[in-house]
Amino acid sequence: MSTSLPVGKHHSIPAVCRIRGRGTATLISPGLLLTSKHAVGSPETCASLTAVFFEGTKKKPVEVRLLPEKYYFAATYPEHMDYCLVACEQFGILNVVPVKLPLTKAGWVTVVEGEVIMVVQHPTGSDEPDNNDVEDEEPVERVKEAPGETKRFVEVLRRRDDLLYLKTRMNERTAGCPAFNDRGQLIGLQSQVCHELSGLVNHVVSISSIVRHLFANKQLWRIEHQSTFEELWGTWYIQNDISRIVSITENFKDDSIFRAAALELCEHTRKLELLGKFVEDNGIRTVLLSIDRFQDDETMLCACIRALWSVSFLEGQARTLLIEGKAADRLLLAMEKFPDNEQIAELVTLFLNNTSSGECRLSFDSDSSYRALKLVHTAQRRFKRAIVLQKFGYSFFNALMDANPSNAKILVDVGAVSHITFLVQEMMNNLYLMEIVMRFLRSVAVSQEAVDMCINKYILVRGGKGSLHLVAGMVIELMIKYKDVDSILLDGNHVLWGFGNDMSCRAAILQHPRAFEAMRLSLPVVLAKSAAS
Repeated sequence: MSTSLPVGKHHSIPAVCRIRGRGTATLISPGLLLTSKHAVGSPETCASLTAVFFEGTKKKPVEVRLLPEKYYFAATYPEHMDYCLVACEQFGILNVVPVKLPLTKAGWVTVVEGEVIMVVQHPTGSDEPDNNDVEDEEPVERVKEAPGETKRFVEVLRRRDDLLYLKTRMNERTAGCPAFNDRGQLIGLQSQVCHELSGLVNHVVSISSIVRHLFANKQLWRIEHQSTFEELWGTWYIQNDISRIVSITENFKDDSIFRAAALELCEHTRKLELLGKFVEDNGIRTVLLSIDRFQDDETMLCACIRALWSVSFLEGQARTLLIEGKAADRLLLAMEKFPDNEQIAELVTLFLNNTSSGECRLSFDSDSSYRALKLVHTAQRRFKRAIVLQKFGYSFFNALMDANPSNAKILVDVGAVSHITFLVQEMMNNLYLMEIVMRFLRSVAVSQEAVDMCINKYILVRGGKGSLHLVAGMVIELMIKYKDVDSILLDGNHVLWGFGNDMSCRAAILQHPRAFEAMRLSLPVVLAKSAAS
């Protein structure tokens, strides 16, 4: 909603001030002035200028310094977009209510030709037109400053897109002047300046075009507002435009707006056709920032992790951005913060599984490997019936053992071998899971150090859920049950031979009544594999 002001020659607008020797400015947010670049010039020139409030009122005038070193933004293109935002001192004007800049389309007023508007000016006069005024960066000595504020009611002669043209007043220069309609709504910024080609021109740049230009340059976050997310979304969102959503988060950084926009951004990753644009338009960076900003917000974390999981299927730039952005570290932290959240556990595990293989993959040092493997396996034990977590957790373990066989020792240490007995007993009919489990056991079995750890930790030899009789028995039973599945037969053969290198293990395997049957079933597959290689 736009703020309406009283309109009339005798009504004071405290937020409008004079830039000494240069023109007019308007306080649009605490400590922030909107004016024209013609009025304040470059940051270096601007640093020497002051703004005067309360002139021509019963209050004592207050003069404040402009602070371009704190904030300064001036439009440079297109040429007609002549506006500037600059910070100023706040002491003495803390009670001044800013003129609200309408940041949503509900506050953008349409002005038509023939309409009368009010322009608040602090004109500067000249004996003759000076074609160099537009380029002048310093106060012009011969310019004569009017004694105070002037309110003029003028007719809009012509409208061309974002510009309203007014009648030119000779021998007068104005810059940075706010223009209001008859309802007191801010509709634009007026300047009368001398252009090299068109001469003296008196026009108003519409406020909506200024706001759109600020949005495009990611500057709206500097301005206080009371807009709701729905109003902002309705104004700035373009359907399926990822870059627009990212721009909304960059322009409106207060928690509630940023969070709502980031949630919408995450939701867009459910559309597979948008994933490429999500990567190109800084979607990954925005989601990572959201995780950092809302790391205690369980709902937000779930949405962000789901978005990163969706992107993790992509290779190339997406994978590079995830690795460089340390996405895995953030997701592991989320698992640590919310150990009882099954959705977070599953999504992080899926992400780790996707990004731990391929040409560009996550790399783990010994500490980070232990952290990741332990967190995933702890989640597997906590959520025993979560099939997705079991499948892709062990698939992730396999990928890390392929990358570094020493990870097999970590997996033995965290208890991933003994947990398999539960999976086989409870989920033997899940072929895909059993293939992954057998592949896991094969990777452990080819590491003599891992096998020795199993023996030394009493996982394989002595009784209990992970005893060798159970492990050997389940491998043999799986080979017989899935006698037509080559991967299970081949991996099972390697498991039995790998563990059988230890004498005590070999004896236990040979005691199983169907051990020879399992080995016989696997022999053709082993021979075929050997011949192919």
